[in-house]
Amino acid sequence: MKFGSLTDEYLYRLTLDGTFRDGGSNESPTGWFAAVVLPAGTAADTEILADIPGLTAAPTGWFLVTEDEQGFVGVQSFGSEAELDKAFAEREEQYAKWAQD
Repeated sequence: MKFGSLTDEYLYRLTLDGTFRDGGSNESPTGWFAAVVLPAGTAADTEILADIPGLTAAPTGWFLVTEDEQGFVGVQSFGSEAELDKAFAEREEQYAKWAQD
C-alpha cells in the first residue's frame, strides 16, 4: 500500500476488518472505496495506532477511503455524514455503470 500520510494508513487499516461499508474494485475506474465514520469521542483502535510510529492520535470525522489498481490509498474528508453518504452514493453509481459494461 502507498499512503499519503500516517492518518491515511490508519483509516485504511480500519477498513480491513469489514466494519465499514465499501464498494467498487481496484480494477474499476472508481477504485475500491469505503465510507469511514468516526464521530468525536470514538475510541481509537489502539493496536493500529501503536503499529504506526509517529501517529499520536486517531482522527475523527467522515472519510471516504479509496485504493486504486496500483495500491495508492487516498482519503477525502467531509464536513458531515450526509456529505460522505452523497459522495459514496456517487461512487457506487459510477461503479455500477462500469460493471454493467
